[in-house]
Amino acid sequence: MNGKIQKFIMLIFLICCVFSACSKKPEPDVESPDPTFTPTPTETVYSGLKEIMIYTLNPDSCQKEAIQVTASDERKITVEYILEKTIESLEDNAFYIDIDYVKTEDRNIIISFKEGMLPSSGADENVEKLILEIIGQSLLDNLKEYDGIIYRLGGNAYVSSGLSYGIDEVYISR
Repeated sequence: MNGKIQKFIMLIFLICCVFSACSKKPEPDVESPDPTFTPTPTETVYSGLKEIMIYTLNPDSCQKEAIQVTASDERKITVEYILEKTIESLEDNAFYIDIDYVKTEDRNIIISFKEGMLPSSGADENVEKLILEIIGQSLLDNLKEYDGIIYRLGGNAYVSSGLSYGIDEVYISR
């Protein structure tokens, strides 16, 4: 019986030794530094970034809130870029907007939404107004060359269950 216990203890000891030897990581080879070696930087250095203020709709409070997005200095700030970032921020908060087309005419930006989608359907009148305000204010705050925002629905006058605007009626202006 005594021999079996000794063999069992010896077996446990060997297993522990094997596992502890397997878990050791090899020591890295350390070479002495070459005094003539100068490392080449591999990171891309950006010339600069700019912050752009846009608006989004907080789903918890149902309030408009300002947020900042970052763009490189080389990035041209256009109607399409501001609209894209604003819609992305709304979609991040579960408000999915579908644009039919965007164009500029004189000093106005014309945005036509697809019918049957937010903001014209699927939201109450207050949320619809907030979404229109958020999009318009984001554009006007960042694009000084435009004075007004005109909204359309399916290329026609903007008419929803709660709101109605003429085909060329300015919704928001400076």
